[in-house]
Amino acid sequence: MGYESKYKCFFYPFDTYRPRARFDRLYFRPSNQNTKQFKPVYSELEVFEELPGIKRYCSDHYAIQAYFDILSDIFIVIKLKSFMANNSMELDLKNDLFHLGIPDELMNHYPIIKMSLTALTNILRNRHLQKNFIPHFTPIEEYRYDFPNDEPQSILSQINQVFTETNLPTIIFQEDSQLGAVNDCSAYGLYNGRKSQADEDIIYVNKQILESSTLSGSLDYLEKYAAIVLFSMLHEIGHWAFFKFACRLNKEKVTPCGILMEESGDAIEHLIFGFRIQHYGATHPKFHIDDIVTKTSSMRQYRIVPNKYLHSLFEAETYTGIINSASLKITNESLMSSPVLDEELMKFQNKRVFDPVDEPKLCPTRTFFQKETEKRVFEPCDKVFRKIKLFSK
Repeated sequence: MGYESKYKCFFYPFDTYRPRARFDRLYFRPSNQNTKQFKPVYSELEVFEELPGIKRYCSDHYAIQAYFDILSDIFIVIKLKSFMANNSMELDLKNDLFHLGIPDELMNHYPIIKMSLTALTNILRNRHLQKNFIPHFTPIEEYRYDFPNDEPQSILSQINQVFTETNLPTIIFQEDSQLGAVNDCSAYGLYNGRKSQADEDIIYVNKQILESSTLSGSLDYLEKYAAIVLFSMLHEIGHWAFFKFACRLNKEKVTPCGILMEESGDAIEHLIFGFRIQHYGATHPKFHIDDIVTKTSSMRQYRIVPNKYLHSLFEAETYTGIINSASLKITNESLMSSPVLDEELMKFQNKRVFDPVDEPKLCPTRTFFQKETEKRVFEPCDKVFRKIKLFSK
């Protein structure tokens, strides 16, 4: 297993010179078991920093740290089916579950689609949680800056009628490169209805998320990928609903405006879950997820969203206990007591925090640290809103 090295490699002719250096190598072979395979992800050099103060190094050669994914498809499928059955989350595929134009064969191939669609169906059909979409359906000329004190029954009836298999937009899993060609800030998904009439009722979700999920070796990690897909679908449905109903297809109207004083996709994530989703992971492959993280305006550092909370989003019991529009929100105590993503440690592990506002140019977490790194936080954004913020400053 090799690595992309930034350092010089010296080669000597075998017949005339014996190298006075030691070349470290790492070998691996596939497992003899059919149900488990090792897949190399990437490798990196370790312990090559100069010790501060003494201008010396720990050793005269570096360490190789390799990362592998352990694939066990049979184990995942069995565990996933058991999980879905125990939590009664598996809705009737023909009658209950929103398909949103996603083919059955794609759902069967990628378990996280069914997990995210089941949670999405439970959210969009819940009368309490539907109230979070009131700002996205309220015509922008009716309210300015202030959220309505009451809950307009006409708006709630409209939301309930729209959130059906027939009226919701179609979801298409699109290649990452094609999403980037339209909007280079679209890390997770894209709603392009403002620019293209043909895409007015289509939502695009990054297909690379699905492909990366197959590398996962545990249910906990599948839930992280499923959470990304779930949040992405709701994020783009927020854009779709705001443009179609609040803006009434007026392409000149964009957030912040009306009673939505933040980007419409971010708003629905905050209203339903209490935070905007991001992930921490390797630069390559782009969607190899280590942790789900978030960072609010009151936080100085990224917080790792607890696995327990992510797990609850895919439990049937969670949706039987919904009592108001904020029932799915993560508590502030839970978020503030969760582990902090150690940005100082990341520098010494060749890792980084990534903000796709500046994609593809990556800025280091500290200005004095210029070494290439392999980890970052992916933060989805929308280029139009980004421009508005820049112009408003």
